[in-house]
Amino acid sequence: MFPVETTLFMPKWKGEIDLDEKLKLYGIDSDIKIVPTSTLHPRWKFWPFVLKYKKQLKSVDLVYTRITKISLILAKSKIPHALEIHDLDSVIRKGQIKRICKYCNEGLIRKIIPISKNAALLLKELGINENNIHVAPSGYSQKIFNQIPLFNADNLDAPQIIHLGRMNEERGKAIFEAVGTCPDITIIIVGGRGCSIKNAENRPVVPLKDVPKHYGMSDIILLPYQPEISTVKTMSPIKLFESIATGRPIIASNLPVISEVLTHEENALLVDPKKPDEWLKAIQRLRKDRLLAEKLAANNLKLAPAYTWKKRAKNILKSVELLEA
Repeated sequence: MFPVETTLFMPKWKGEIDLDEKLKLYGIDSDIKIVPTSTLHPRWKFWPFVLKYKKQLKSVDLVYTRITKISLILAKSKIPHALEIHDLDSVIRKGQIKRICKYCNEGLIRKIIPISKNAALLLKELGINENNIHVAPSGYSQKIFNQIPLFNADNLDAPQIIHLGRMNEERGKAIFEAVGTCPDITIIIVGGRGCSIKNAENRPVVPLKDVPKHYGMSDIILLPYQPEISTVKTMSPIKLFESIATGRPIIASNLPVISEVLTHEENALLVDPKKPDEWLKAIQRLRKDRLLAEKLAANNLKLAPAYTWKKRAKNILKSVELLEA
């Protein structure tokens, strides 16, 4: 049972859907009231939703949204709320940030919730008071990641590297291509949508419940995010926290939003995202230095509980004073 009674408004979906099964798929076992409504369709620009539910929205302890357009309408309607921002660059580019700052300073936006410390720094530079900001990085579902086998350093004799999700230049395709030239390393791309990498095996998308099993078959995890990603200054990739939860040694791009979470030679090796040779050297270092590989893996297991979705939600509730700190 979640500590706060919650109602989730969602756009109406097509066809029949088993909500209980869908929630279980995402590891959600809380009692959440879900209200589908056509007024949330973007074509109506969200105004009908606020007008229809205005009385209810004003009566609750907290209104929470991740959609900046909805936040601006709520503020204009004098409805206090919290706004979670995932793509700060987009908010700035669309010219929404000045109004966000104004409403935040007026108290209509009770809390702004960026997903990285770097994003929080940018918000402060833009004039938002530090007390109105709560950093809430992404996370992972502890329930579906709790049965992964422990890391076995002996497997580094001939390691297997599994990548789940899209594969393109922004996500380090060049790095995987370089690793693919190593004859004693197996690369498996799951859900890469036709990605072609020499010596790599391609597998189709798997359901969420099978994601941990595939992570568990990996001996080293690579996170070669590239600086060209549009959200690179403010992002918080879910894959980062899923990787931590696997208790595997990680090699990751040395980018500010990544080094907020991972520490070089403590729970990862951080390398230049643009230099494939450094990635190859890092892999060989782990293969030769088994004690280092075991240290990184063990430290990730220790770190993981700090980044569960439930922990994240409770920290947000504390920041808006709906739970005791």
